[in-house]
Amino acid sequence: MSNACHNASADAFDAAGYAEPRAEAEGNTRAGHVDSDAVPGRASSTAEPALCPSGVSDQRAELYGEIAEHFGTLRSALQRWHEAFRRVHGGPASDPSRGQGRALALLNIQGEMRQRDMGFILNIRPQSLGEVLAKLERAGLITRRTSEKDRRVLLVSITDKGRDCVRCIRPPFPEVDLTDDELEQFSHALSQFINAFERDAQRLNRVDQQ
Repeated sequence: MSNACHNASADAFDAAGYAEPRAEAEGNTRAGHVDSDAVPGRASSTAEPALCPSGVSDQRAELYGEIAEHFGTLRSALQRWHEAFRRVHGGPASDPSRGQGRALALLNIQGEMRQRDMGFILNIRPQSLGEVLAKLERAGLITRRTSEKDRRVLLVSITDKGRDCVRCIRPPFPEVDLTDDELEQFSHALSQFINAFERDAQRLNRVDQQ
């Protein structure tokens, strides 16, 4: 990895909100810390991740660093935007990034699905998910029924009232000075980044399991 890539990656890693774990890892390395669970022949878990592909030019490495920094800034801006919207419009289902709003947003996309699958996708414990769905059900935003094929399976569906709620909690996107073609290109570029991150996450998971 080039020095520019290393520096840009480190700075972007901090900007994206991961400064503390990286600093801790560096501290362990400086102190000569060795993970007691380390496996011979396997890279230490405290090693700084390679955020740029090997062999990239310095200019491209700098661009990757700038983009990663923008992602971190965008994440913070979106959080502030959602919080401000939730304060204005209120309601526990008004934030599609957490709790009831997150469950409702998933059902609006997926349609009817098994409650167990919802817990897996949302990474919520069964008991916590049950409490969230019970509140949504009492509000008339979802319905739950037992599957006719398997009485052990609980199916969850969003109601018309729930869909109306999702439409209401989706605030108008702030206007930006881009043409429709530029927005389409930006959306396509974001999709490519998402796919690249997903592919690399799968690769890293395979390495971690070796």
